Amino acid sequence: MKLRQQILLTSSLIFVALLAMVIAGLMTFRVASMADNKARINQLFLSAYSVLTEFEKMAADGVLTDEQAKQLATRTLRNNIYKDNEYVYVADEHMMFVATPLDPQLHGTSFDEFKDAQGNSVGDILRRAVEKQPNGIAEYDWNSERDGKVVDLTSIARKTPRWGWFVGTGISYAEVDARFWSTAMWELAAGIVLAVVAIAVLLRSMRRLERMIGDEPASVRAFALKVAQGELHQSSTSFDSQSIRGAMQQMEQSLYQMVASCESAAHQLASVAKQADASSSRVTDLVSSQQAETELVAAATHQLTTSAHSVLSSAKEAAQATDEADTEGQQATHVMQQVVTSIQGLAGNLDSTNQVVQELGSSVAQIATVLDVINNIAEQTNLLALNAAIEAARAGEQGRGFAVVAEEVRNLAQRSQQSTFTIKQIIDKLQQGASAAMSEMQHSRGLSEQAVAQTLNTAQLLQKIAAELGTISDRNRAIALAASEQCTVGEDISKRIEKIAMFASDTRQQAHTSRDINQQLAGLSSQLEGLLQHFHLRG
Repeated sequence: MKLRQQILLTSSLIFVALLAMVIAGLMTFRVASMADNKARINQLFLSAYSVLTEFEKMAADGVLTDEQAKQLATRTLRNNIYKDNEYVYVADEHMMFVATPLDPQLHGTSFDEFKDAQGNSVGDILRRAVEKQPNGIAEYDWNSERDGKVVDLTSIARKTPRWGWFVGTGISYAEVDARFWSTAMWELAAGIVLAVVAIAVLLRSMRRLERMIGDEPASVRAFALKVAQGELHQSSTSFDSQSIRGAMQQMEQSLYQMVASCESAAHQLASVAKQADASSSRVTDLVSSQQAETELVAAATHQLTTSAHSVLSSAKEAAQATDEADTEGQQATHVMQQVVTSIQGLAGNLDSTNQVVQELGSSVAQIATVLDVINNIAEQTNLLALNAAIEAARAGEQGRGFAVVAEEVRNLAQRSQQSTFTIKQIIDKLQQGASAAMSEMQHSRGLSEQAVAQTLNTAQLLQKIAAELGTISDRNRAIALAASEQCTVGEDISKRIEKIAMFASDTRQQAHTSRDINQQLAGLSSQLEGLLQHFHLRG
């Protein structure tokens, strides 16, 4: 049933209920009026009856004679004042009226002269009623024709014990009905007005309620259940925004947009979580590769440092050997000067001695060239070591640049080793040449006279060799100093690479943690999508 029908039915029920209440009230009022009338006539009767019996008592007690008492009683009863709708009568034992205050013209007339509407004597009706109740109040009904209408009346009467007088009173039902209908019309009009006002207020409230709800309660309830079950629609029907139905429609649209946004955000979140998880996996792999490459670079740097220490040791040994060769050369020059006179016999072997000396000079020149190469390699090693430190500090591109620099450093170290080996071979050749020269000098000792000039030249050459050996010694010291600096730089790089390895390990741990968080985020995203599946969006 629709709300309007329910309210109309309720209005009808209210109207009927108010009418029923009015009718019930009128019936109650009628019963109460009847009871009030009976109480009133009883009161009027008892008042007159007690006065009359009091005079009878006075006569019985001898205070007054019966005649005096009757006269006083008659005057007293006739002087009683009653309302227009009330009456009390007193008749003697012969049914003659003694007192009728509102109808004094009846005094002295007989009660038997009164007839009811059917022509029966009212006096006979009274006597029969009193005979039935000789010791109590007799009640009797009769009717009378008044103003062309038959009126029902109820009367009560009683006979006094001493004189036998009749005291009675009564009330007309017409008066009761007139008073009842007067009150009934007023109450009925008031009830109808009240019912009309109540219905008008109810109808107005119905209209306000309809505007407030905006739709039938059943439709609103069904709509609320659909929303509660997750059924959301993009409705084209519009309702008053000030009504409950309109507010619920706005709520549905807001929920629709919110759930749609949440679903989109959940999908994006799941996609981002997957991308973040993949990125974390790639980062973990890259960090692992970086850590492995860093360990390799650390090992290569350690090897480079070890090679630099070896170069330093070899350079120191070469410098020491060069110093010793220089000292021996000076001693040889001094000896050559002392034995100038005894080497004249070496003239015949001058050519071979000259050739040996030339080979020695060539070897020394080669040593100088190799030392230059070593010096250049040391400088490049220093620059590459600096670049490696810069690349290690930046740690960009997961150490790829540093790996290239480390490879170059490894190549230069190998070239340094090759050059050092070449130096050793040249020095060996130099030593062999010196031995050969000494052998030839010993062989040519007897020919000293012939080799004087060549010996002098040899002495000069030895002086030059000594000078060159001094230069070689200085360069060996420079190489030793560069190698020492290279060792220091290599150790510093090794320490920094160890820190980089520690950072890489921490980064890898953080990448694992980030991956775990991304997996948790993906789980929460799946949970959110599962919750959003409760809602079903309809276009």
